[in-house]
Amino acid sequence: MNTKTVRNPGDVPIPGYRLIKPLGAGGFGEVWMCEAPGGIHKAIKFVRGKLNSNNDQDVFAEQEYRALQVVKDVRYPFVLTTERIDVQEGEIIIVMELADRSLQDVMVEVQEAGLIGIPREKLINYLADAADGLDHMIDKCKLQHLDVKPRNLFLIGDRIKVADFGLVKSLDRRLNAGLLGGASPLYAAPETFSGKLSRCSDQYSLGIVYMELLTGKYPFHGRSLRQLAVQHLNHEPDLRPLPERDKAVVRRALEKDPAKRFPSSAAFIKALRETPSERVNLFERKSEPVVLQETNVWDDSIPMAEPLTKSTLDNASHIGMAEFATHENSLRLRPIVFLGIGGFGRRALREIRRRLADRLGDLHNIPIVRFLYLDADPELRERAIGGLPDSALEDQSVFAIPLQSPGKYRGRNRDHLMTWLPTEKLNALGRSLQFNGSRALGRLALYDNYLRVISRLKREIETAMHPESISNTSRVGGWEVDITPRVIVLSSALGGSSGAIPDLGFSIRRLLHQLNYPLAPLESFLFCGSPEDPATPLRDLANLYATLSEINHFHDSSIPFHAEYTGTEGPKLDEKDEAWTGCYLLRNQARTPEALEETISSLASYVTQLTFSTLTENHETHLLEKSAQPTVFRSFGISGAWFPRGLILRAAARESTRRLLEKWQEPPGSAIDENVQAKLDSVDSSNSFEPTRLRRQFEERIAAEGQQSANQLARKFEHWNRQINEGFGIQDPADWASQAVEEVTLELGAVLAVSTAGGSQSRGRLATVFSQTAYEVAAKWTDQLFSQLECLTSLPGPKLGRFEQAIAQIGSLLSNQATSYSPFVLAKRERVTQLRKEVQAAYQACAVGGFSLFGLRANRSIRNLLEALSNFSHERYEETADETAVRCLRTIQSNLEERCRDLLRCRQRLSHMKDAILPLTQVNPPSSPLRKDPAASNEMLHLQMTLVPTSTRAAVGTLLPKNNPNIQSAACELVDRLQEKDWARLEEVLQTLVIQPSGGLIPICIQSNDLGRDLVLPLVEQGSAFLGSLVRFNGVFDALRDVQKAQQSEEAFEKLLAPAEPSLGGADSEERVYLIVPKKKDLQTTVLRTKSKMNDVEWISLPESSSEWLVIRERNCLRIQDLQELLSMCREAYTQLSGHIGTSPHARFDVQEWLPLE
Repeated sequence: MNTKTVRNPGDVPIPGYRLIKPLGAGGFGEVWMCEAPGGIHKAIKFVRGKLNSNNDQDVFAEQEYRALQVVKDVRYPFVLTTERIDVQEGEIIIVMELADRSLQDVMVEVQEAGLIGIPREKLINYLADAADGLDHMIDKCKLQHLDVKPRNLFLIGDRIKVADFGLVKSLDRRLNAGLLGGASPLYAAPETFSGKLSRCSDQYSLGIVYMELLTGKYPFHGRSLRQLAVQHLNHEPDLRPLPERDKAVVRRALEKDPAKRFPSSAAFIKALRETPSERVNLFERKSEPVVLQETNVWDDSIPMAEPLTKSTLDNASHIGMAEFATHENSLRLRPIVFLGIGGFGRRALREIRRRLADRLGDLHNIPIVRFLYLDADPELRERAIGGLPDSALEDQSVFAIPLQSPGKYRGRNRDHLMTWLPTEKLNALGRSLQFNGSRALGRLALYDNYLRVISRLKREIETAMHPESISNTSRVGGWEVDITPRVIVLSSALGGSSGAIPDLGFSIRRLLHQLNYPLAPLESFLFCGSPEDPATPLRDLANLYATLSEINHFHDSSIPFHAEYTGTEGPKLDEKDEAWTGCYLLRNQARTPEALEETISSLASYVTQLTFSTLTENHETHLLEKSAQPTVFRSFGISGAWFPRGLILRAAARESTRRLLEKWQEPPGSAIDENVQAKLDSVDSSNSFEPTRLRRQFEERIAAEGQQSANQLARKFEHWNRQINEGFGIQDPADWASQAVEEVTLELGAVLAVSTAGGSQSRGRLATVFSQTAYEVAAKWTDQLFSQLECLTSLPGPKLGRFEQAIAQIGSLLSNQATSYSPFVLAKRERVTQLRKEVQAAYQACAVGGFSLFGLRANRSIRNLLEALSNFSHERYEETADETAVRCLRTIQSNLEERCRDLLRCRQRLSHMKDAILPLTQVNPPSSPLRKDPAASNEMLHLQMTLVPTSTRAAVGTLLPKNNPNIQSAACELVDRLQEKDWARLEEVLQTLVIQPSGGLIPICIQSNDLGRDLVLPLVEQGSAFLGSLVRFNGVFDALRDVQKAQQSEEAFEKLLAPAEPSLGGADSEERVYLIVPKKKDLQTTVLRTKSKMNDVEWISLPESSSEWLVIRERNCLRIQDLQELLSMCREAYTQLSGHIGTSPHARFDVQEWLPLE
């Protein structure tokens, strides 16, 4: 038994080679970085096991050593060089060229950065090097690698080298080290499972590597060696995650027959490189929504569309999920990163996501829009990612910046920390490790996690600006995309997290400079609360004053910003340029939850327009204008209306999907479904489950394969009769009889009670041939029946229940057929038993023998035996054929029952998917998922504007269907009003556009690794598009027009176009007004009347299908005097708390005097 050697840094396993640090370990052994003579770094590998050992576990060492002898002399730019091989006490030590990292490490890095896989162009360049190295080994050295995988492809600089040749084999040898010779089954070519090699085996593995590194998915999904072997040998690869342009190329590389693959690995990579120059879409979903003829389920005066047909669906126009009706694609999007900090930042991010989802659909398809949430409290993660899907943040968007215990700060970089953070502030850090309103601790959290935060922000900006992200976003909705990013920071100025705001501003600005976006807008939106409310705590007021003071201080061009993070050797900032493009102050008039919701809603409406680039270049020009006494602070007021059509449709689509998943799983009823009966009649008439028909199939297949045992036996009887009739003497009748019985036994099984040919248990060739043929016929019939019955799952209604009922009926029919025919088989078995006795008697008569004149008695005995054998053979054949036919029926029944186990798994997975969709709160829950009350559809669904009058300022009103307090209620009502014909049309659409292209409901449930992605998400997307065709209002303009008609006046528009008063600034402050409304002719009069009341009004046109129209009144570059009303409410609290270091609201104490805000 080998004992493992313990190695430590500094050890010298080979003279001159000193170990530095371990690089990896696994089944192969260990790899360390070492310092070679001359101070050059190398990799040193210690192979597991010992040479010349009797231990079976040491076979790996023998295998590795043999491979090394083959490849040690290979020298090629794309093959990792082996520089030295030592054997010490049986242990193999290999010194190799040191690589930077493997492609597996690169894959981990890009996925941590938020990408699905390595960008296609870069990946092809990498694999071109690998292919070159593999082809060189084959062409020049006649060697196959046989273990090509990402971990064995190493990056040195920007080039790839192939390494780890433990399984390398010559092309003229077979694998002999087990099933795969130790290769990774995920990547193994089919021929290697049978121990064979071809020059294209490594190409097959390279094809799987390409798909994995591009998409993060494998073409085969087996979890055990056996499953993977079966899939590699027999199953087609699942290439759905690949872009369309790559599928044909990779499919050829993964051919089962090596002769059908590319002639070389390099040819495979070349084919990938030469495919049409369409960008790889790593974010686009499998199916796109279809625009259907628009109908009104609530108004019977509008005729319903004709029933959908496959041709109408094929000819329908496809558009992105952001829109559900034809419109002009004039919308421009801008790459944008939203950074939320603390509780206010979390709530703002969620509301912004909701607004963007309403307009753009699934934000997974819009990779240029990024969200990042920073907080020191890990318990808030659930609040960020929980709740409704359209507003919930993704788990990877939540980024913790935890504080450490006070003891750790006192022992680590204490002197540097104390230059800006007093001991009194550090002592305030309790066991909760929370800010507790201390802005200094908020800055400490950034200080402690600075490198992590900046690295993550860099990844988010790079992802948003990546060419593939821009291309994919443009392709999804046909939008134009700006080439300059925008970063928006969302935080409260009242809490501890505001202490990090100045540092974040300058850090992000420097990051934008480093990424070559020096002019990219960087804005912050700071919540200022309600300073005039007497209930506002003194700490909040002081924090607000200190936050504005610090931002204003460092905005002064004469005051540089200096900061050091994580100690004296950490990153440093020395910035003289301004950080923020603008700092917007959000103020409430009351300290109430309703007022906070209104502020967040207004904020979300405003920044949504920044994402859409709705505000034109003139807007950004105005933002850069300087007033006489400029500050960085700004304010805006916003009014208007929002019709959340997209959110209502998506919520309704999720609910309809949940109800359909539940409906599809319903068990079969007691009565046979009419569709099932029709299919059973069709199946019975086409298959006719009769044993006689099965017999004919057996005999036809046996004849086609040349295995005619009965005919061969008949010819033998003719030969024996001819032999006797022509007077050939039989010298030994007993021996002749024994040979004849033995030949019949070989064909038909035991003839005598104790057979001379192997005993009474012998089955004979005929029974074996029949059994093999019956197995094949049963398998074919099972597949045919399953295929014929599977179409029942394409019909609306209880798909699985209907299918199970059909399987049960077919099984019952098979059982009845087998049972009814069994008495005939039993009668033939008894007849065979009787004939066996007659053969036994005739055989014994031949065996007795004796003298007879001219051999007459012997001939008579032989003739009797031949007659008995002939009768036995005929009946034995009939018995075997009929018995096999009955057994075949039983086998088909058993096979169908086995297939039913797949239905159980399918039912379980669909049930899990249904449970994962939260049911909507129902106003009046229906008795069943299908609304059958025709009176309900006769009601006109009018809209009313629901406004919360929480302040004197105007707000963005939400338009919802009457008597619905929220979006979920409206969505639920939409689903409840669907009639049976609507559900039937919806299921037809989903079957045609989602389920059928995926191979069917049962196959996708069984084969999919991610049923939510492959089934539920496309169902929701297509369901949303279908429901959109039933909704009367296309956008906010249609909804408002309905309100106007109901009120019989233009007051609805006049009221909405009344500009909102910004919360800060006086009447003489510089401001601009933006009317963001559709350019409709019937709006001209109202808009012009509104413009006449104000100066500098800009009308920004929106598509008619837009969900919002807004009036934005913006005051940029507020003066100090414009802030005095707000500051005067905070100044007393600030002065009071600033008198003591322990209560001071400032975030840093290395600034002796702050620029006054007076």
